[in-house]
Amino acid sequence: APEVDPAAASAGAVAPTPSAARRSMALKGSLPPLHAGMTEEAPEEESEPLELYREEWEQRGPDGSLLDRVLSPMVHDALRSDVWRLRWEALTYLSKHFSEVAGSPADVVLAVAQVVASAAKDKMSKVFLASLAVFEELLSDARADVLGTDEFAALLQGKQLDQAEGGSNAKSCGPDALLALLDQTDAGGGSSTASSPQQAAADTLCSCVLHGRVPLDELAFPLLKRIEERLGAELSGKAPKDRKDKALGPKCLAANIKLLARWLSAFGLQQTGIFRRSLVLPLLLRAVSSEHSKVRAPAGDALVQLMALSGGLEDRLWQLLPSKVRKGVQRLA
Repeated sequence: APEVDPAAASAGAVAPTPSAARRSMALKGSLPPLHAGMTEEAPEEESEPLELYREEWEQRGPDGSLLDRVLSPMVHDALRSDVWRLRWEALTYLSKHFSEVAGSPADVVLAVAQVVASAAKDKMSKVFLASLAVFEELLSDARADVLGTDEFAALLQGKQLDQAEGGSNAKSCGPDALLALLDQTDAGGGSSTASSPQQAAADTLCSCVLHGRVPLDELAFPLLKRIEERLGAELSGKAPKDRKDKALGPKCLAANIKLLARWLSAFGLQQTGIFRRSLVLPLLLRAVSSEHSKVRAPAGDALVQLMALSGGLEDRLWQLLPSKVRKGVQRLA
């Protein structure tokens, strides 16, 4: 009888195939260390995104869903994976091969809106950041040039254009990606760190306007409404019962006002529409009088910007501000 290696017999193991070994290594690298938490860096690209996943993916035909049609069944399945690395790889693959996505321009915009809105809820911030790279590809994609700005914005808001009505009507059929991005800008009270998801979301919102894809009013309305509601809650004294929410309130309001100031700097004031002096100024006058210093400081900066853009402030309005607030604004000016 042939001799048997005792060590091999006791182990009872079969040498793994190269493919199995690679899958094992990929799996080991798919989860971040427990102590790393949300700060885990994006995985290094040792191979083409989804290359290993493609080998073990169980092929199937399209199921008729929007993401199956536009992104392909394999990419769609990777996006739905429980492994964050696969979701990240799927988004990285899309940003690299965006020209290969199929479907009409409207379907492509709707699909990307769904992807971004879903990634905004992901526990791993790297997944959300990767989705923004896909979004930037959409903004610069020439296929979307056939869509007007109002149509493009409606699709990002998850509305299906009714072609039977000449595209003038829109029906809700998906999540609102623009609202998801706005939510991210003040998530956790906002962040001033340039590499944070909050600042990345703010950058993307600005890109929507700079690329000429979304009218500023479509973004300004929900932001000004949010500021109005938070200022109203502060004035009414109806503070949240939860201590964490109570502490986050002023920080979120400050983040909203910083975004408003950024838009003032980038786009200026409009003569008509929502982002005009008569609507923005009252909010800033109320904000500089806030009881929270975290709100007053950015509101003062934004007010100085607005005054520079519109030639100052009427004396009757200036005198409405408390003396302490006027001195604070004068120091900033």
